Amino acid sequence: MQMKSKKYYEGNWSGNYPNGFGIAAAKDVENVLVLEYRGNWEDGFYNGYGERHYPDHSYYKGYFRCNKRHGYGQYWMADGAFYDGDWANDVKHGLGMYVYPDGNRYEGGWKNDLKHGRGRYFHLHVGEMQEGVWVKDICVTSHLVYIPYYEICCCPGEYLMQLLELKDPDMVCKMAEDRALGEDSEDNLQESLDSSEKSLNTL
Repeated sequence: MQMKSKKYYEGNWSGNYPNGFGIAAAKDVENVLVLEYRGNWEDGFYNGYGERHYPDHSYYKGYFRCNKRHGYGQYWMADGAFYDGDWANDVKHGLGMYVYPDGNRYEGGWKNDLKHGRGRYFHLHVGEMQEGVWVKDICVTSHLVYIPYYEICCCPGEYLMQLLELKDPDMVCKMAEDRALGEDSEDNLQESLDSSEKSLNTL
């Protein structure tokens, strides 16, 4: 069936709208019919699980609500980047993994399309993993550790990280993360500081 917008639809139809499973396609600049969407519809909108092909050749497979990516989905971008995780109203929101075109990746929280919350960033080209807290795409507290193939990565760091030992590293990291996330009150933070010895020994 040819739709009013010069797009073509094949699938279930109800109440003068696509409803149920269906496929939509449109002609490109060379007048070739190109797949746009294949999946579930509700009253003419992408709703539920489906696959969307975008004009820039990026591709999304996952859940939709009212034509927007919403829920779990995977997105292959035109520049070679890839995202696997949660969406809300067409932006990355929740938990997800973003793989950059160079292979480095971030795993953790997202909010309004920005890295936000606890997460881990894998600097694979230098063989290091950064774990900490991000706020509006900015890392506000973190620590670095070597990942197993540091010695064979393509660009290992020129200077080895100095090995340090905290008496209670888990507590110190949690305090920094909680403060960055606003989960700890000043009273609780002061109580933790008073009860811990922040002695640092260089190995």
